[in-house]
Amino acid sequence: MLCLLLFVPLQGISLTDTPASAAQTKFEKSLMLNGRAAQFKEAYNNGLVFTGPICGIGFGITPTEGDFKWFYQARLSAGAAFSHQMPAYAISFMPLYGGVNYTLTFRNTHRLRLHLAVSLAFHWQMYPFLHNPHLFYQTEIPLWF
Repeated sequence: MLCLLLFVPLQGISLTDTPASAAQTKFEKSLMLNGRAAQFKEAYNNGLVFTGPICGIGFGITPTEGDFKWFYQARLSAGAAFSHQMPAYAISFMPLYGGVNYTLTFRNTHRLRLHLAVSLAFHWQMYPFLHNPHLFYQTEIPLWF
């Protein structure tokens, strides 16, 4: 419980560094820290439900030039959850989340924002102390329009 209280204040902290730049080109860097409570169910051993904190860190780079806004982010999070005093571990790693936003302006009154993004993420869950432990992993490569 004490560990959960330490992670909750970190939710949503974002440190941004935006230096003065050349004409119409902006370059923004950010550091993201987050904490959350997680709950997941292990189906192969009587459906035990594990609950615990997960904390994460990430960074982002966003150069903007004119109507184009490029972005890149990477994140890493890890945590331990417990059920009946048995731990389960979860790790998530996203080395790539990036894309571009483009703003179309019609007659200086209406704006339409187009967004194209791609990400690559890996998720692992480990149950080391169960009778029949499994390592679950998931890899995803989505493309958003």
